[in-house]
Amino acid sequence: MASLNYKYNHGLIGPPNIYQILGDVGEKGIECILRNYKHSGYDPHNVEAECWQRLEERLRETGVERPPKQDVRRVIDAVLMFQPSPDYKLIAAQEWVELELPGILPTKIRGPLDFRGEEYDQIVIDDTKVSGKNISAPKREWILQGGVYCLATKQMLGLDYLPKFRIIYLYRGKTPSCRVMNVDLNIEALSDIFIAASNIWHCVETGCWPANRKSAYCSDRNCDYWYRCHEDHLTPWREINEKMSALSSAD
Repeated sequence: MASLNYKYNHGLIGPPNIYQILGDVGEKGIECILRNYKHSGYDPHNVEAECWQRLEERLRETGVERPPKQDVRRVIDAVLMFQPSPDYKLIAAQEWVELELPGILPTKIRGPLDFRGEEYDQIVIDDTKVSGKNISAPKREWILQGGVYCLATKQMLGLDYLPKFRIIYLYRGKTPSCRVMNVDLNIEALSDIFIAASNIWHCVETGCWPANRKSAYCSDRNCDYWYRCHEDHLTPWREINEKMSALSSAD
């Protein structure tokens, strides 16, 4: 909650990092495959070329230090392992969607989905993730994200069904791989969306945005706000200790 407060309420956007850029490279490669794999002149070398081009664009835009060539190569190798369904058709990429449910959600939720496509006459939403950790199941926050995208798409298109949601997971380790994870958006997963939205709205109303020290992301490496957050959230405890010490001395 504290990181949301810093980012969206205070506008403290952290600087881009190489992991975000490698993610952009992987996403661009997947988009290139989805757009062109059915064309008669489709060539995987064009996918690789677009990945390198995207890298150069992002490096110029951000000023981030160039990553080792082997790191980029691993992302591209993972991208080239991706094989769409023969029936898949890409409809939109980086499409902003909005979910509004008065009386259920406290406010609108907006976000850009990676890819909206059609497969076997059904809408499917795909989201690309690039990571150096080889995991076998989608993370909770990815499921929440996908649930919002699918509910918003259902509402936007007036569908009588919930679109299918998948994670295209690119592992950029020493042995790169691509895994397509089908996400089960069951009742429990969808309920988590409204619980999370309610918790965030409670923070809005109370003005209290607590930090979560138990989170794996609570480190100076994973969080752009780590130093600021510790200063803000730990200062009150120091003040309490000082006051308690002063009272003890007075006694």
